[in-house]
Amino acid sequence: MQNLAMVSENAKVASIGGYLSEEEIKVVKEMMEENKRLSELYCTGCEYCLPCEQNINIPHIFNLMNYHKVYKLTDFAKAEYAKLKVDFDARSNDEKKKGLDASSCIECGLCESKCPQHLKIIEQLKETKNALA
Repeated sequence: MQNLAMVSENAKVASIGGYLSEEEIKVVKEMMEENKRLSELYCTGCEYCLPCEQNINIPHIFNLMNYHKVYKLTDFAKAEYAKLKVDFDARSNDEKKKGLDASSCIECGLCESKCPQHLKIIEQLKETKNALA
């Protein structure tokens, strides 16, 4: 939760009495299975692809894409992605850990050669840039 309105909304939802119907339980279970299936297609965050010579934190960017694609938190993902465009040299050390956005990729392929999942990182960075920029 990022603000008081979100806390209030969650508290309101949590205070609703009763139980889920069988149909609602079925939908929740289907959504959980779909989320699990989709998450297996994406970066596990092992960071073997790092360091990137262009200061791109690939796992962080792919995590933002998961927020968009898997959890439908598109506004949040776009807002966080936009923060990556800030002048890298002017950032604090903690902010630098988040890296630059996907447009900084020069398609050298070093990250792909190190990925134990054999992800098409360059292609996914382009997809992320198109979806979140």
